[in-house]
Amino acid sequence: MTIRLRYYLAILPLFLGVALINGLLVYALDRQEIRWGLQQRAEGAAAVLAGFWPTIVEEAPARQRARLRAFSRRLGGVAITGFGADGTPQVLVEREGIPAPTLDAGRAGGLADNGLGWHWQSRPEAPSDLNIGYASVPETTEDGLSVMAVSEPDRTLREATAELVEQLLLLSAVLLLAGVLVAEWLTRYARRELGALARGAHSLAEGQYLQHWPSGRIRELNDLGGTLLTMASLLADGTSQTRRRFFEAELLPGDADLAAALRESVLPYQVPDELAARCAWRCLGPQLAEEFLGQRRVETGWWLVAGTQRTDPAARSELQRSLAALATRDYLLDRVAGGIDGDEMSRALSLFPCSVLQVLWLPDAGEARGWILDPLKPGLVPFTPRRRFAMIGTVPREAMRLARTYEGQFPKRPLAQAMDEISGLLSGSFRGLLVIAESQPVSLEVEPA
Repeated sequence: MTIRLRYYLAILPLFLGVALINGLLVYALDRQEIRWGLQQRAEGAAAVLAGFWPTIVEEAPARQRARLRAFSRRLGGVAITGFGADGTPQVLVEREGIPAPTLDAGRAGGLADNGLGWHWQSRPEAPSDLNIGYASVPETTEDGLSVMAVSEPDRTLREATAELVEQLLLLSAVLLLAGVLVAEWLTRYARRELGALARGAHSLAEGQYLQHWPSGRIRELNDLGGTLLTMASLLADGTSQTRRRFFEAELLPGDADLAAALRESVLPYQVPDELAARCAWRCLGPQLAEEFLGQRRVETGWWLVAGTQRTDPAARSELQRSLAALATRDYLLDRVAGGIDGDEMSRALSLFPCSVLQVLWLPDAGEARGWILDPLKPGLVPFTPRRRFAMIGTVPREAMRLARTYEGQFPKRPLAQAMDEISGLLSGSFRGLLVIAESQPVSLEVEPA
């Protein structure tokens, strides 16, 4: 990235931000003031009409229509509508292009509070918008009208908005031009001193060590020039030291890197495609070195194991704990591949003790079965999933109960969606491995339409 581009990216957004903030502030204040004026105008006209309506209604119908038309002409040609107690509209003065307003329950409730109401109806496809004011009739009249509405076509807000947008664009263009001029001036000023620094560095690269550095007006570049002089004085002695340190540097990965790579095999981040349609898993929170998860395919189905290796006091490093978890996972998968045998599993757990262990059998035909490590007994205790999903993992029991409760409320969720929603629900309060699988094999046949 060039220095000119850096200055442009630093200065132009600043100028444009100032223009945008000021423009939006003026835009919001002016629109609010215009809308307030329109509201006062519409509500005032409706209030005047509603106040005189008990007097107007006592006159003859022809006289009423004449008075209403005169009132409409004085206001610039507005439409007048009355509403009965049930909200039924009655057009008193009709104007072309002005539809009759409506009186919904919310607006009627507002009229009951203060007697006045206002509604601005934007009509982008029409030549003008509608400024509608409502007012309650103070007395009950013979015609049963309780609310008067005045609808006035108005272009004030539309024209003011267009003018404000034009002013905002003009202000942005002026400030953008000013930002370009400032950025260009700073670029030329900085490039002169950077050019001198580049020439000195080029001379140093060719073996011509500098003896003097001319000072400029940019303090940071002067400091950089002093640093360049120091480098020139130390370059000859540093060459041999750099070569020696390069050959002595340790290029082998450390224990932390090996442990991180090993965890990728302890927790396979992708399950086989034929198992992914029936099973999904998540790691909630940070992963522990002692945790493991694995699957094994046999002729009639899949075996899944998830657990936590009991911490060995002798295994102090993260790499040693990850190796122990990997060995435990592979050994348990070998044992359960031929079926669950109580005595054999007890011997396996004595060789590879686990603080948490859960096993799940997903047959190609039939229902899933599971086994869980009982902390009070040396072996595994069987369990049968009672719902659509079978769940195992290293999360606490409270998390499992919460997940099953969620499953019971939404039993028809797809597997992927259920896993995303349950993991999102538990990740804020719990950590560990969570495996969700379909208890029954997933049918891949397409039903006829």
